[in-house]
Amino acid sequence: IAGGDEELILGHGASIKDIEKMLNDGYPTNPEEGDDFITMRAKEAAINGVYSQRKGVEGIIRNNEQWFNSLKDITNIYFYGHSFGDVDIPYFKKILSVVNKTNVMIEVNDYNDENKISINRFMISEGIKPNQYKIISLNDKLLYPPQ
Repeated sequence: IAGGDEELILGHGASIKDIEKMLNDGYPTNPEEGDDFITMRAKEAAINGVYSQRKGVEGIIRNNEQWFNSLKDITNIYFYGHSFGDVDIPYFKKILSVVNKTNVMIEVNDYNDENKISINRFMISEGIKPNQYKIISLNDKLLYPPQ
């Protein structure tokens, strides 16, 4: 919660090399290739600023081990608002490593059917059977359907 006692963490997972690559793709970073000293320093500041605020996924999972372990008796899981991209997967894998996979039912929101392939791929890779999960649209859950 912003403004609370906990540290606010921005960004996600990318290493400093990944951030440098994202920033520098197409933009040289040394004077021989066209950057002046000021431009190089601005790029370094941007890289370091983003990197210092990124989420250290492994550390976050490790620091919240007790919470993850408290999920062991969960039988219903709802994944809403996630793309099942690389940033989500470590958390989902951790959750599924704790619960009884043979006894879990999972509901996944897929906005506009954009992530069905990655959702199915993830479930298969984690040993979740097709009858144990369903992919829904949040429109199915609206309390007050559009008139």
